Amino acid sequence: MPKNSNHMKSDYKWVATCANGLEPHLSKEIITLGGSVTDSSNGAVRFSGSEAVGYTVCLWSRVANHVLLPFWSGEAESANALFDQVVEHPWGDVMNVDQTFVIDVSNHKTEGFNKKYWAQKLKDGIVDWFKEDQGIRPSVEKSRPDVPLHLFVSGESVEISFSFSGESLHKRGYRKASFEGSLKENLAASLLLAAGWDREQPALLDPMCGSGTFLIEAALVSFDIAPGLYRDYWGFKGWHGFDSAKWDQLLESAEQRRAHGIATSTTKIVGYDGSKESLQLAQHNIRSAQLEDVIQLEKREFAAFRKSDDFTSKSGLVVVNPPYGERLGEAELLFYTYRALGNRFRSQFKGWKFGIICSDIVLLDQVKLPYDEQLRIFNGPIQCYFRHGEIAAQSNSKNKEAVTALFETTTFQTHEKVSSDLANRLIKNVKKLKKWALKNELECVRIYDADMPEFNFAVDVYGQYIHIQEYAAPKSIPDETAKKRLDIGVETIKRVFRMNYKHLFIKVKRRQKGKEQYQKLTSKGELFEVAENNAQLLVNLSDYVDTGVFLDHRIIRNKIFELAKGKRFLNLFAYTGTASVFAALGGAKSTTTVDLSPTYIAWAKKNFALNGFSEQGHQFFQQDCISWLHKCNRTYDLVFVDPPTFSNSKRVYQDFNVQKDHAEVLEAVHGQLELNGVVIFSNNFQGFELDARVKELFEVENISKSSIPVDYSRRPKIHQCWMLTRI
Repeated sequence: MPKNSNHMKSDYKWVATCANGLEPHLSKEIITLGGSVTDSSNGAVRFSGSEAVGYTVCLWSRVANHVLLPFWSGEAESANALFDQVVEHPWGDVMNVDQTFVIDVSNHKTEGFNKKYWAQKLKDGIVDWFKEDQGIRPSVEKSRPDVPLHLFVSGESVEISFSFSGESLHKRGYRKASFEGSLKENLAASLLLAAGWDREQPALLDPMCGSGTFLIEAALVSFDIAPGLYRDYWGFKGWHGFDSAKWDQLLESAEQRRAHGIATSTTKIVGYDGSKESLQLAQHNIRSAQLEDVIQLEKREFAAFRKSDDFTSKSGLVVVNPPYGERLGEAELLFYTYRALGNRFRSQFKGWKFGIICSDIVLLDQVKLPYDEQLRIFNGPIQCYFRHGEIAAQSNSKNKEAVTALFETTTFQTHEKVSSDLANRLIKNVKKLKKWALKNELECVRIYDADMPEFNFAVDVYGQYIHIQEYAAPKSIPDETAKKRLDIGVETIKRVFRMNYKHLFIKVKRRQKGKEQYQKLTSKGELFEVAENNAQLLVNLSDYVDTGVFLDHRIIRNKIFELAKGKRFLNLFAYTGTASVFAALGGAKSTTTVDLSPTYIAWAKKNFALNGFSEQGHQFFQQDCISWLHKCNRTYDLVFVDPPTFSNSKRVYQDFNVQKDHAEVLEAVHGQLELNGVVIFSNNFQGFELDARVKELFEVENISKSSIPVDYSRRPKIHQCWMLTRI
């Protein structure tokens, strides 16, 4: 027989629903609100408590979706069987005929379940009872009815409840606008609570705040604000047992707590976003929640923030809902955005807690932070994962540890397969460079450059890796001799620096069919991260002659960083965009990166993502630089031009020669340059002479000597460089 319960009692049996996986957090919350939890599973928590407890959970729960008051349960193998039973139920005890109603249906693991049909049969039973008993029928109202009912079906078990909360509790009432894919309010609150956020926490930062949901929900916790205070519709107001005096008393108490919380709390809550549109939405929602005086917003790209700018506390929570494919495409770039998150959290938030939500485990793994818990939850239809934990004290990166160990090399044991002379020279070089390299925290350094004619190669350190680039041997040296010398050199380097072969990358140059070519040892396409000052850069040590970073331009990149603040920056013949990254990090108003190669433009975008920049304010053009300049209708304040010595790409109709063509390029740049704008012009052609036409257009300063770094002192003519100021 069906059971009829929970009518006019002092102690009621309740059900609160939530997202799957959050039952423990909802149970804990209900207990603090006065309920006695009896069971929890499958996104539902059953508890007992008074009428006041029901109101309190509706008003104060941050986690729940719905609060239900079951009043009928039974067995029904079909919707028709349900009708046969409910048509006999005294519905006059539940509602009046002049009250509107609606039926919401949910089910658990029922194959082929038709929610609409079950709702229809329950509605028919209610209507038929009233027709039989009173001669008239109540009306259905889908939006905010007087009596919201909930039907739950699990197998043949059926339960009907009065929806005390009415609409889902995630509809707080303050959010007037949001983006597609924004977190539901109660999900955001649940994740904050899971990550350890409470009233005692001193600070919270969301560096990609979007429409501000994390910020607002964190503030509601910090300032002791009931999330239900903003709502103007409740299902329980149509319940026969509704006690308005009790409800008004709870509202008055909540208002007092809100006022006291805002007056006494010192918690700092800050949100950044690089999008003006996002910040406008966040500001609108924050004002709607009447929290504009306690939440700070700032337009700032993720790459541009430092904890020390806004926070003095040694603890807090940094929480973020970054793009994860469904909201923003280009998954490969997101791969590096998530690395940037991890890098920044480790470097800036030692001792803080963190929380990150994402739908893609692979992306989450790129953050590379140990976590205490991973929750699997749904944000609407999207399955997501939320990881949270504490950010431990940052240890040196593997790159820094490897470089430090390399510069501590002071001894070497002789071996028949190695050259003692080369070993001693390597040790001498690292000893000479040690103080300078470690002081400047360099991860990428040239430690040998054909110092000895018989070992005709350059040796560069890239963090944990060593890159060996062979130079062309004179025609008088047989290939076999050159190969033997290189083999000895590689073995010597391996033993001196105690390196595993997998950390050595060798570029071999041999004469083939009348042309000298570098032979690729591998073709993995693997990109490694290295640091230079505040920048993170990607290098490929296996696939190309050049690695992605010109180490001899280190001083030039720093110069660009110093000059870029507030400037519109243009990078021509941009290669992998490293100069553009330094300009962006230096505070450039905008950057434009132009290169003919699609590979290098894609690489440049990855470098930007790795440093936390979106493409907003940063443009990339895969085009011939000269053609692009002639079509350009923008002006710039700072330009970097680093053309190749020679290029004969099939993508352009004519070859490029730096000596012959540089004047045309610089004349075109002059036309796009603001008065007193600066061009940094560099090239690697040792016999290069600056065209007289350039000197007529610019004030010219040769900075070649000062632009050569310490580790390139053996090759002072590796590049020539000028600063050209428009006059």
